[in-house]
Amino acid sequence: MCAAISPQKGYALLLIDYQKDLLAEDGKLPVLQSQVDAALDAVAKTQASFLEKGLPVIRIGNEFPKTDTILNFFRNGACVEGTAGVAWDERLSVDGTAYFPKAAGDAFRNKELVEFTKQNGITDLVVAGLQAKACVTNTVKGALSHGLKVHLLEEGMMDSYDFLTDFAIRSLASMEGVDRFRV
Repeated sequence: MCAAISPQKGYALLLIDYQKDLLAEDGKLPVLQSQVDAALDAVAKTQASFLEKGLPVIRIGNEFPKTDTILNFFRNGACVEGTAGVAWDERLSVDGTAYFPKAAGDAFRNKELVEFTKQNGITDLVVAGLQAKACVTNTVKGALSHGLKVHLLEEGMMDSYDFLTDFAIRSLASMEGVDRFRV
């Protein structure tokens, strides 16, 4: 069931891995391209709404170490630190947003992100991103472990197949402290 929420003080929008290597058709590890336009549209609208209300928008991006050769091989060299592929997709604005890199599935392994949520009094996260079954799932679990409530922006979720996106959303929404949010 989708929640009818109105983002307010204590809320932040958390955007996970909207990067060139993952969204471009010729990217090194692209999601299913039929999901991209609608997801970016939903994210852009939600981001604009948050910024208009003065609420934080947090961008999370993969920046895998160059020295991680074996895993970089299996990721097809996607989102390796210092490469053009780590750049935020130009279809989404970066103005007025905070950015935190990650080199693991759970963005909350970055202690600076944890500190940012505490310093800004964030209690609720509206979450969107990719890959839904991997980084989004791991980050949602990390958020919950830090006592945050999570609202999944369904239209902003993507993965390499529709069924993986749907499965991840259903699985996450069944967790205590998580609900579904639609634009």
